[in-house]
Amino acid sequence: EVVFRKKIPGVRYTDSLSFVLPIEAIRDKGINKLTITVDADGTVDEFYETNNTISKEFVVYEDEIRPVYPYDFSIINKQNIKLVASTANAFSAMKEYIMEIDTTELFNSPLKISKTLKSIGGAIEFEPGLTFIDGKVYYWRVAQTPTTGVINWRSSSFFYFADKGAGFNQSHLYQHLKSKSNQIYLDSSSSVWHFENQSNDLFIRHGSWVTSTAEETGVTVTVNNNSLIYNTCAFSSLVFNVFDPKTFKPWRNVTTNGQGLYDSWANNCFRGREYNFEFRYTDTSSRRKMMHFIRNVIPDGAFVIVRSFTLDPTTFPNHPSAKPSDWISDTALYGTGNSLYHLLKNARLSSIDSMNKLRQFVFVYQKGSDSFEPHWALTDGMTDDITLQVDIKTPNKSGKIMSPKFGPAKSWKEFQWKGTSIDLQHSDKPLVNILGYKQNGNVDTLFRNITSNDLKVDISSINPVVYPFLQLHLTNEDTVNYTPYQLDYWRLTYDPVPEGALAPNVFLSMKDTVEAGEPLEFKVAFKNVSPTPFDSVQVKLTVINRNNVPHILQDYRYKPLAENDTLTVVQHLNSNQFIGLNSLFLDVNPDNDQPEQYHFNNFAYRNFYVIADTLNPLMDVTFDNVHILNNDIISPKPDILIKLKDEAKWKLLNDTSLINIKVRYPDGSSRPFYFNNTDTLRFNSAQSSNDNTATINFRPHFNQDGTYE
Repeated sequence: EVVFRKKIPGVRYTDSLSFVLPIEAIRDKGINKLTITVDADGTVDEFYETNNTISKEFVVYEDEIRPVYPYDFSIINKQNIKLVASTANAFSAMKEYIMEIDTTELFNSPLKISKTLKSIGGAIEFEPGLTFIDGKVYYWRVAQTPTTGVINWRSSSFFYFADKGAGFNQSHLYQHLKSKSNQIYLDSSSSVWHFENQSNDLFIRHGSWVTSTAEETGVTVTVNNNSLIYNTCAFSSLVFNVFDPKTFKPWRNVTTNGQGLYDSWANNCFRGREYNFEFRYTDTSSRRKMMHFIRNVIPDGAFVIVRSFTLDPTTFPNHPSAKPSDWISDTALYGTGNSLYHLLKNARLSSIDSMNKLRQFVFVYQKGSDSFEPHWALTDGMTDDITLQVDIKTPNKSGKIMSPKFGPAKSWKEFQWKGTSIDLQHSDKPLVNILGYKQNGNVDTLFRNITSNDLKVDISSINPVVYPFLQLHLTNEDTVNYTPYQLDYWRLTYDPVPEGALAPNVFLSMKDTVEAGEPLEFKVAFKNVSPTPFDSVQVKLTVINRNNVPHILQDYRYKPLAENDTLTVVQHLNSNQFIGLNSLFLDVNPDNDQPEQYHFNNFAYRNFYVIADTLNPLMDVTFDNVHILNNDIISPKPDILIKLKDEAKWKLLNDTSLINIKVRYPDGSSRPFYFNNTDTLRFNSAQSSNDNTATINFRPHFNQDGTYE
């Protein structure tokens, strides 16, 4: 991601630039690399372009604790395991941590167990305190116990499958909810998969033919931007357009021998009437046919458009009209509450009583549904137009489920899955693809179109070095019942990679402040918290000094690490080389030297300070046991004793390189004297930090008279 790109004023010689980069907690946690490039597009001519880029790694961590073993979604086949969590800051101070385990992610069942313990940072282990039930999914979560406020939980789940192989599994409601989905969802109350609804745009333009509109486009029904339905044929009528509640396709009417389906009016007068079911409302017989169509032909769930087509009696005197108040009279024939008026009112056309004058109406409802809110619109009279737009939801016929990425693996073995159809007519078409993720993030589809008949598929041909992570994609389609195939579970079996964590809570030894010269030793434990052994473990240790210069002190391998075994990273540092404030950076298994489940708990920073020695040693000189003054007279063969005393107890005066002795003779010549095992010059080193004093016995022969220096 490019976070800054800008032209700056020309630099004549040298300049410094400062930037403030925002940190996004979720995105930036972990190891990051910042790359800075000057003249990124190469537009400026230079002698060398190779020195325009520099990169710097830095770590962002949150002071949190995360589950690390069992791995999320893993299959566990043994009892009496420990639940292991790691602190993101390995050197976190003493805190109280809480763990909960249950058979639901809501953590509200009678089986829930809670435990707390206090520890410094590192690998925090909890005894679950229960016997696992075969075939059961368990959820567990950990957090730092807060002093106030909400607990910041981090959760994980595993599946107990006694005596079966290791792998990854999704089989329980809250595990499936961790999958991504497209046009399909899992109802958490019923644990049933449903296709999501899709929106259908219904736009109706209506008015009185000739007196308000004389164009076919003025009387239209447009479905998803497609004008399908236009005017009518008979007039003095109600026209019904019926839409399938799944496909949202309108019913087609067919005219045979001058009669439409279900005793409707012939609809073959012009194009655009193919989907009209028209019934005149002017006589009892026609209204009875209409009532039969509404009550017995239109099925529950269908979406219905009702449009009135009344012509202006002045313009069209031969086309009579009838108002809803006239339709009520049919109750004399069919009984109380049984008329076209009552059917429409019971369908929740509540404005039907306002149609006591000549006007047009449009009514949209779903038969037998209380969840769909009816919509309608009415003209003021016979000369104005109306529009009505309705968003209608219908189910999709397909959807996709995408699992989390599973891995990494030492080897892949088998894909297993199972599901059911909830329809008597099995019209589901579920197909699974297995996708492989490379180290660089590129994705390839490795297995395609695995059907519900293939309950087990051998995937051992997948190279885990090339594809350490796999993801499962289920394409779910049902073009008949519009109900998806019910995924019960899917699993991947494999040979797992190990998981290790820095464990200062097991062992840590290091001072944070020392004096210059004081021995400085860093020791910390690294523990294999998984049942899978490590090969020889690569360790990299770097010290970044006060000038921000890195010094790699250690980059080699330790012993292989068996299950639950621990190694100790040891480093002796020469404090004289790191005066001031320093940062020690430890990275175990750097650069994914060998596959491992997590890496956030393998690296850590620790600051240490080396106090500089700012006082020079004190020197005392005597000539034949006498302190002399300048220009005093001495013997030609003096016994000169030089004493050096230093308050720095960690920098013993034990090296002759600390002293240089040179004598200037009266004739102006100079002669250096060396410690070469002669009686002339002898060095007696300091023996203890309690008395850091060294002495030099100097017995020269001065054979010239005059002044010596």
